[in-house]
Amino acid sequence: MKDNELNNIKNNILEWVEDNFGIDFEFRQYQLESIMFIIKSIITDNRETSIIEAPTGSGKSLITIIAAGVLSTYYELKSYILCSDLFLWQQYADIIDNKKLKKFGYLKGSIGNYTCFMNKQDLSNSRCRLMKISYNLLKDKTWCERNFFNCVNTCVYMQQRFRAERSDVTLLTYQLWLYFMNIVNTENKSFQTRSVIFCDECHNIPDIVQQFCSPVINDVKDKNKLVDILKYISEENLIVNNVENINDVYKYNSFVKEFMFKKIQNMYKQNTIHNKNTYNYNDIFDTDKIKNIISQVYEGLKLYHDDQEQLLDILNLYSNILNFINYICTIIQDNFDDKNIYNLKNLNNDDMTILKRLNWFNTYINSFNHYINAINTSGLEHLIMEYNYDSETAETVYQFNCAKEDYLVNQYVLKHAKNKVLLSATVGMHHAFDENLGIKYTEQKCSYLSKIPSTFNFDKSPIYFIPKYKMSYYNKNTDFPEIQKICFKILSATNKRGIIHTGSYENAKLFYNNAPKEIQKRLFLYGNSKQKEEIIKDFKNVTNGVLIGPTLTEGIDLPDDYCRFIILMKVPYPNITSKIVKKKIELFADWYNNTTSNIIIQSIGRGVRNENDYCITYILDGCFGNLYQQTKEQYPKYIQDRIKILYK
Repeated sequence: MKDNELNNIKNNILEWVEDNFGIDFEFRQYQLESIMFIIKSIITDNRETSIIEAPTGSGKSLITIIAAGVLSTYYELKSYILCSDLFLWQQYADIIDNKKLKKFGYLKGSIGNYTCFMNKQDLSNSRCRLMKISYNLLKDKTWCERNFFNCVNTCVYMQQRFRAERSDVTLLTYQLWLYFMNIVNTENKSFQTRSVIFCDECHNIPDIVQQFCSPVINDVKDKNKLVDILKYISEENLIVNNVENINDVYKYNSFVKEFMFKKIQNMYKQNTIHNKNTYNYNDIFDTDKIKNIISQVYEGLKLYHDDQEQLLDILNLYSNILNFINYICTIIQDNFDDKNIYNLKNLNNDDMTILKRLNWFNTYINSFNHYINAINTSGLEHLIMEYNYDSETAETVYQFNCAKEDYLVNQYVLKHAKNKVLLSATVGMHHAFDENLGIKYTEQKCSYLSKIPSTFNFDKSPIYFIPKYKMSYYNKNTDFPEIQKICFKILSATNKRGIIHTGSYENAKLFYNNAPKEIQKRLFLYGNSKQKEEIIKDFKNVTNGVLIGPTLTEGIDLPDDYCRFIILMKVPYPNITSKIVKKKIELFADWYNNTTSNIIIQSIGRGVRNENDYCITYILDGCFGNLYQQTKEQYPKYIQDRIKILYK
């Protein structure tokens, strides 16, 4: 019986490939077996989670696309394919376009990826987004014609979105999918849950979900935006004109009378605000008073940064303030809806500004609600807050994290699909991976496909490890200059393109400033992720360029002459001074070393991208020696066999 089932699965795969890729398509080694493993795990074995460890060159994108296509065509299981970055997303989109896969669609997030050609602004500030026109209305051609929204017919975003909604298989980034599954109202959302999710680069899921659930407060910019909303409703007299029952306002603002003053007074042990008994209806919209209260909240965060109970109290207070302002936002939006605002000429500059504020606020309040829910559910001990003061801008940024990432991943990812297919070249130690991703929360055990062997020839791609110097905290000052000299020697001996992984922006800048002029001219240094995209484009136009920075470990494809050498100056341990890192070490004993080795494996993988490619790797931080001995089982054989120790 099982043999018949396997034969049926195999025949379905071969038939689908012939129909969609043509009779000339040839599987790479291990591809067909991997696709059969995925479908068997879901259809025959009824496994909730399947995990595929596939190295560079195994064709993870094709494995995923074919498996998703077969599940849709022969088993009526719809799916999402999720990518951790736009580089990988584009690889999938290119395959979908080149093969003209009709049942597949794709979409990127609207912010920063699409432009409204009507107002020449980012799509997040397009006419339809500012007006909060529902996508259901924008699908209605009659409504669009009547309200001057014919632009929908030629809008790249809208057309991609409509196709992505109706497709059996839809390609999204994790960030966009998380938004659709967890923020958009269930009754109105276009993207519903599906039977299967394919999670590429699955080792990144905890970090991605952490970012999704981690609110950030900027004590200057955020306060100004909140005050803009309060000022607008006050100056436009919208409360007087729109609120029929004053008790409704008090219902939404009971925290002002019963909670806000009590908490603020207890915190500072002094009465800095008028006595609550004298509080009246007009006080609710006293912008200066509310601005002062918000300022005190921010000061309270700094004052009680190590007191989790006080921090949660302050966050609950801030959440109530945001809920109050959210009520204000609904009044403002209702007022806009009563106007004929589909033509932006009816709006003045103040109106346009406040519409942008409303867009920003919707995301802002959602992040806080998700975070507080996560802390209340997982436990107060997992609340982490760190803050940073910028003396140049006089701004303080407060970053909140929930250290219980296994809970977060289960809550925001795993529970949204019956079947999960997780793919990565760097799964690491299985027990540590399962623990960190919250797979233990699923009802059934997962299926592992052991590491797919690499089919590449690595004879010309040795990995040289020089253990003499260390970049540890205690050794860095004395050994960094020596490691720099080795780097300069390597660069002087080759005129090829390459990468230097520095571990931090600080190390990258220091190396750049100390480099001889003839080497400095070759270096392409960036300061943030946005600059990195532009720098990589420039780097590819220079025959002997060297990319240098701490975030080049994955998400970039540099085949052949684009990368002939890689230098790891520092073992990329997570920052041990970070509160979230310390807490995660307490919760997940193997996480620290497991994560570091995964980053190293990803870093090495930037250089050999196809069967004829080659790249020499140099690991110059002696700390790698101990790490490698502790996590050797994580490293694929095709890496272990290439490591050569140089003692001189």
